[in-house]
Amino acid sequence: MIIVTNPGNPYGLALLTAGKFAKKPVKVEQIGNNDAQLKPPKHLPLVRLQSGQEIFGIEASLRYLLGESVEHSLKEQELTEWLLTHFIPILNQLVLSGNRRDASQATKLAGFTKKLDDLLKEGDFLSGNSPSTPDFILWSHLAVEGALKEVSTAENLCKWHKNFSSRSEAQEALSDFKDLNFLSLQNSNRFGALAPSTAPSSSIDESPTADVISAEEIASAREGFTFQDIPQAKEARTVLPKAGERNILITSALPYEICDKYFEIHNSIYRWFGIGFDYFGRTTTPEQTQIVQQMFHELFEAGFVETESVAQLLCQKCQRYLADRFVEGVCPHPGCGYEDARGDQCDSCGKLVNATELIKPRCKLCNTTPVVRDSSQFFINLPKIEPKLREWFASVESGWTHNARVITKSWLREGLRSRCITRDLKWGIPVPKPGFESKVFYVWFDAPIGYVSITSKYTKEWRQWWQPNDDVNVALYQFMAKDNVPFHSVMFPATLLGINKGYTLVSHIMATEYLNYEDGKFSKSRGIGVFGNDAQGQDSSFSWNDLEARNNSELLNNLGNFINRALVFCEKNFGAIIPQMVLQEEDFVLLAQTNREFREYVACMEKAKMRDGIKHILAISRHGNQFMQVTQPWVLLKGTDDQKARAGTVIGLDPRVKMWLKPGHKIGKPEPLFVKIEQGRIEELKKKYAGQQQVASGQAPPKVSEALPKLSLKDLEEAIVKQGEKVRQLKATAEKAIWQPEVEKLLTLKKQLAELTGQPVAPAKDKKKKK
Repeated sequence: MIIVTNPGNPYGLALLTAGKFAKKPVKVEQIGNNDAQLKPPKHLPLVRLQSGQEIFGIEASLRYLLGESVEHSLKEQELTEWLLTHFIPILNQLVLSGNRRDASQATKLAGFTKKLDDLLKEGDFLSGNSPSTPDFILWSHLAVEGALKEVSTAENLCKWHKNFSSRSEAQEALSDFKDLNFLSLQNSNRFGALAPSTAPSSSIDESPTADVISAEEIASAREGFTFQDIPQAKEARTVLPKAGERNILITSALPYEICDKYFEIHNSIYRWFGIGFDYFGRTTTPEQTQIVQQMFHELFEAGFVETESVAQLLCQKCQRYLADRFVEGVCPHPGCGYEDARGDQCDSCGKLVNATELIKPRCKLCNTTPVVRDSSQFFINLPKIEPKLREWFASVESGWTHNARVITKSWLREGLRSRCITRDLKWGIPVPKPGFESKVFYVWFDAPIGYVSITSKYTKEWRQWWQPNDDVNVALYQFMAKDNVPFHSVMFPATLLGINKGYTLVSHIMATEYLNYEDGKFSKSRGIGVFGNDAQGQDSSFSWNDLEARNNSELLNNLGNFINRALVFCEKNFGAIIPQMVLQEEDFVLLAQTNREFREYVACMEKAKMRDGIKHILAISRHGNQFMQVTQPWVLLKGTDDQKARAGTVIGLDPRVKMWLKPGHKIGKPEPLFVKIEQGRIEELKKKYAGQQQVASGQAPPKVSEALPKLSLKDLEEAIVKQGEKVRQLKATAEKAIWQPEVEKLLTLKKQLAELTGQPVAPAKDKKKKK
């Protein structure tokens, strides 16, 4: 794992030292505060895992590195937040202020120092019998030049610092970190500690930071703060687009074979996750049949449909023509050779495949070899529509993910070909043309039209979404895996452009990469991986260790702690009733911070940048945690009536950051949102979802490169030329994770050529350095 930090940041030193103490393989990457790789919300330091995922927030990062449990750490957690919000900000200001030091701040630091000194009378460390989160935070800040001088009168604290500094891990970390200073901390840590409001402005670095809250933001928070009842459930209503507003229509690709069983499985999974739809539909409806057939007629009349005789695969044993997904074989594209390519597409090279072109085809149902039979089919004339499609694509591609743009451009670069849109199958929508009554429409002509027909099931006014007036702006967002991109970026738009009846075209395609499981691929057929009806979370690269880290550090320690501590405090001290609130200036600062994070969250979601959006939600909970620690309502409750009332405001305000609760509302029994995932449980889950075939055989699936077919000398030379060109193009446009497998295929082809000719593989030529 990598610790990413700006130079001189004490928190970076704390993370590196903790990593060395925990014997973790950590490296340090130092970057500038405005480095392009630092994605919003900007935060340093952070821990970047091997999977590419990032953990931000000093407390969460330290807990991950140290593997600390949550149950024992309530005292430790309070001490950590006290250091972050009280001790370190004042230490920071006094060291930076030099001769302009504030006497009241120096007195306050002396009191804080005594508290730490007394704490260290009880043991060798601040919390427990070994170094923990607060030890690393305090030590790293006392390592800044001039900091130790501020606490030199504390005998126990200085002894602790000397012992900690003498350890080899601390010395190694210090040798990697030079020029520690508090300016680096102030300029980098957006979610750092809240400075006490009494701090003199002259003692704080005046360079602009993201945490500065403007007077306008505070005024807006003050104006927008109102007491509201909890929103009541409203009767279902039909949502229609409005003129003069930006209207968003969201769809996602679902398989055409949906039957009652899988429809309910999918629906129940969405309900489990709390995902709601205005209407959750399917394509096996009369509306789908009517609209598909109508669109086909309009496309036919516009002159974009033609008839050709094509060869199809017939399984004589099953006595049926095979749908594309029911036939598999070796990919025919040069340089690929993937053994499990399907009859419509190869999952390895991503290219479309005609089923009859597969090498060694086999029926997926009975595993026998099918025979070829000729049949007349309808084709959509994509070359004829291509000029319109290119013009449209150029106008919208900026709203697509990178992989969606790359896949679509590769199709257009090679030139479009007519695509068959009918099949000799029994399942599907009948083709409404004489002589074609026994045929049905191909799934990827039929299925995308389901977005239209499902909307028609939702409302009779569906044309307001799909054929809007000129003064109505409808933005169509579509989410899918990357293998479905061509059908949504080429096939479906080409159909609508060919019809030319003002249909809404997709404006944003959000395509994910293949979902990897640990070091391999998900596979339902092999029982490898976790699926929607198995577990609670997935990512583009699923790892059980990453899940453990995310759950325990970000969800449990950050978000879960924020929600649970306020509600439990309310239950125990206010009879579970949200108290009355009289807000002060610092309260509106918190609300302004929350409003800012929420605005940025919405901006991220508008661009479908969900990970960045989640970071802003986690930032809100961190602001809330720090606010509660600074105000210390548990101390206020022991004071005067005014202080008790202030504690009520703090506790009442804190839940309102999370939920719109009115004073006087009685909450239920608080329960933790998240539980810690122990390493033992992780090992159990790894075994459970490792897959039946691999467990039984003890062998991993063959690499794609090992499945490349043996070609003739001429075919090998042609394949090497094509694969080399593919590698060059990918290296110029894509990330290493995408082009590296293609390089391996190229090397395998060259090895085959060497074996065939008896000549060694030519070494790669060294690039000459420019003088």
